[in-house]
Parts: sequence; C-alpha cells; structure tokens
Amino acid sequence: MFDSKLILFEKKISKTKFRTDLLALFYNSKKSLSVEDILIFFNYSVNKATVYRSLESFESKGLIH
Repeated sequence: MFDSKLILFEKKISKTKFRTDLLALFYNSKKSLSVEDILIFFNYSVNKATVYRSLESFESKGLIH
C-alpha cells in the first residue's frame, strides 16, 4: 500500500498537505506531469514556486527523476 506521508518521513522531506498530495499524484499518474499539469490538477491553488521547490526536493531525494 502506498503511504506518501511515510515515504516523505523516510526521505526526511517536510510533510505538508501539498507534498503528500503531490507525491500521491505522481504515484497514481500514468504519464509524465508538467508543472502546468500539476497546477491544473490543484486548480491553481498553489504557487508555481512551491511546485518547483517540491519537485526539486523530490528529485534530490530520488523520488522522481
């Protein structure tokens, strides 16, 4: 079973609601996602800089590539 909070905890990444939801989005996605795709999914309720910072964290910890 996929547990985004546990994964973020194990990777020592801050567990915000957005990050847990974003990680779940990547886990459940069948395709590559652009920043625009992510913003659309979250109905532009999150700042673009927040998306980039989260993606950078995920990449540096090996969660995405």
